[in-house]
Amino acid sequence: MLMVKVTLGRCPGIITDNSLTADIIAQSGCTAGAATGKKELFGKVDISPVTTFYNQSRALTDAMTLPWGAGWKCIPTGKYQEFIMLQEAKFLELDKAAVEFANNIDVYIENQRARLAGLFNPDDYPSAAEFRALWHHSIETQAMPSSDVRIALDDTMVADIHRQTEKALAERFSGAWKEVAQRMAEGVAHVAKILNSSGAGGRKSPVNATLIENLKMQVEVTREMAVAVDDHDLINLANEVERQLLQIPAETLAANPSVKEQIGKAALKLADKAKREVVAVDKRVDDMVAEFGDY
Repeated sequence: MLMVKVTLGRCPGIITDNSLTADIIAQSGCTAGAATGKKELFGKVDISPVTTFYNQSRALTDAMTLPWGAGWKCIPTGKYQEFIMLQEAKFLELDKAAVEFANNIDVYIENQRARLAGLFNPDDYPSAAEFRALWHHSIETQAMPSSDVRIALDDTMVADIHRQTEKALAERFSGAWKEVAQRMAEGVAHVAKILNSSGAGGRKSPVNATLIENLKMQVEVTREMAVAVDDHDLINLANEVERQLLQIPAETLAANPSVKEQIGKAALKLADKAKREVVAVDKRVDDMVAEFGDY
């Protein structure tokens, strides 16, 4: 496992308007600070080409990583290069959209002047250069922390440091461990729903490559995390999902109703099993952290 921190900056989409806030307080009689008046800085349609890639970058991070702490996420080593490649592509698109918006920012500001009328304030708006600088991004990477201690201390002190470090790591891992089990359960349940539900007019819901690829990625992430924490039950679940649900291409499932029905039944059983595994993982993790006591 590796650790990554993705930092994304953006221009605020909605800001507080002090004069509007004052009007709300005056008209309602509420206490100062109990309510605020907000307004859109730019129109959603105008700025959507920029916010789309910003949101896609955040969604990519959420999909391919697991929580760790202090802004850091953990990611399977085998998925790291793919993650970096995909994020860099999103960053390029984000940069391009931000530059294009900045080049036409005066037009978008005038659009808001018409929309906001009396609420419009030219001092609220950044310059083209300031707008461009607000949309920034970076990725930091580091190795997963280790509890290995090699310093010249007596055995008692070394054991104590080991214990404290291991507890800290256990607490950090606990969030990612629980999260990966939950995501696995949700992923299998989603596939089961798609394979077993009917679309409009009684047609079966569509099956596509994205559906299968997303579950495949989740299986890989789950398995690597489970190996890292030595959770054999979770490893077995990941292997079982892969064996029963991911061996047949999406095209075959879409074209062959009987095969789709068969895999759909298997998916329902696995979804139920994965749901139970979430409860079991929660207990295993809580028991593990509790073992460290008040260190």
